[in-house]
Amino acid sequence: MKLHKGISSPSLCFLSAFVFILMAGCGTQAPPQRTPGSLVVCIDADGVRARTIVPAVTMEIAAYDVQGTGPEAATFGGTGLGGDSRQWDDLVPGQWIVTVNARNPDGIVIATATETAVVVGGESTELDMTVVPLTGPGTLSVLVSWPGSLIDAPVVSGSLAPEGGSPVVLELTMASESASWCSPDLEAGYYRLSLQIRDGSTLVWGRVEAVRILAGQAASAVYPLADADMNGAPAAGIALHVSADLGNPSAITLTGLQPLLPLQSVMTVTAHAPATPESWQWYLNGEPITGGTLDTITAGGGLPAGRYWLDVTARKGSVLSSGHGFFTISSQRPAMTPAAGEIVINEIMMDPAGVADTSGEWFELCNITSRPLDLQGLAIRTASQFVRLAATGGVIVQPGAFLVLCRNGDPAVNGQVAAGYTYGSGISLPNSGGSLTVAQFGTNGMDGAVIDTVQWTASTSGKSLSLKSQFRNAIDNDVAANWYWSGKPYSSTDMGTPGSANE
Repeated sequence: MKLHKGISSPSLCFLSAFVFILMAGCGTQAPPQRTPGSLVVCIDADGVRARTIVPAVTMEIAAYDVQGTGPEAATFGGTGLGGDSRQWDDLVPGQWIVTVNARNPDGIVIATATETAVVVGGESTELDMTVVPLTGPGTLSVLVSWPGSLIDAPVVSGSLAPEGGSPVVLELTMASESASWCSPDLEAGYYRLSLQIRDGSTLVWGRVEAVRILAGQAASAVYPLADADMNGAPAAGIALHVSADLGNPSAITLTGLQPLLPLQSVMTVTAHAPATPESWQWYLNGEPITGGTLDTITAGGGLPAGRYWLDVTARKGSVLSSGHGFFTISSQRPAMTPAAGEIVINEIMMDPAGVADTSGEWFELCNITSRPLDLQGLAIRTASQFVRLAATGGVIVQPGAFLVLCRNGDPAVNGQVAAGYTYGSGISLPNSGGSLTVAQFGTNGMDGAVIDTVQWTASTSGKSLSLKSQFRNAIDNDVAANWYWSGKPYSSTDMGTPGSANE
């Protein structure tokens, strides 16, 4: 069940284990700095599946535990969450660290994920998280045995190869009717185990199997061999093989389904069945889709904002199977890459007084268009340095909103600034004069097409260089007279308006 501010909607059917986090705001204009934000955590449980030789631990996800830690030691969380959604409101704006642990039916943590999100009041941000198995060493033991009467001169050999790596020869311990090997420190992952037995120089038995190692768990490969397992002439007799065809439906799964689809966007969804069906038919909210008779369908497009069920039926002979998924079309249009002049540099703090420049430098961008803009992949550059903006789910700036980009994202370190994006130490803002440019990445980060650029000749300690609001465009912000040194405190030592309109 999906909960959005107390309104329930039908269960979601996703196709892989992930966590989708939506930080929801309340408008297009940037609100006061302390306006609370919200987190919607959408969880799906398709399982982390094991294969072949595996430890005796169930790799099926039964529940999730979610824990978020944010500014001022604020927290949120929940335990025992299933494949549904929860929403946490009134969160303190700033950087939040979100951890998700997946537990199996026995309560054992089998997968985990940790990501950082920034909650900004009045804005929406998406964060995708994928839980993966725990890292670390596990144990594998191998034992192969045989009746002594079957082999006169046993010679046992073996190797173990990590997936994509080179095999390592196993130093087996030999006994009169068995051979064994054990390693307690294999790194978690998949391996190929190869074993062979010779009677002198004659190969009498061999196996190659996939092995999965899980952190902190023990796996055993045991082969108690008998006469029927050995390479030799079979005894005379009748071999009876019985199969069953009970006409059971197949499990139909969907890939490519997006649970939240921006307005006017499309998605391609593919249906999968264990055996190839003879025919397909797709439905939207119970109505057949014209031309939807293949295993793939394109959905979205001209559909209005709302909630939709996407169903598909598959026929093979007299057996009819079905699969379904649920998606929501947002009222917001998809974010677009900005063109020249659509993102404006609005404020620059190149010389903070309360903290060192290396911790407290920041600058602010403003989206002056009427549509969301995605800054992911753009270059931010000075005269000699650049950084590339990259974040899961994009760096989205809503219409009329402000994005604060900080050298350090921790308000306790950077002088009490809530960062919308942390760019790190790749660029520094010169105090004695310099330039700042937002541009396409180009070929090397320094040659892409310019979206907006500004220059300055000096700095004032503890005051941001701010653009007068009536000149908030990419042409007027080139004029030095249209800028001023801010006089509005945002901390006890520094002045500026990070995240809101300039005074």
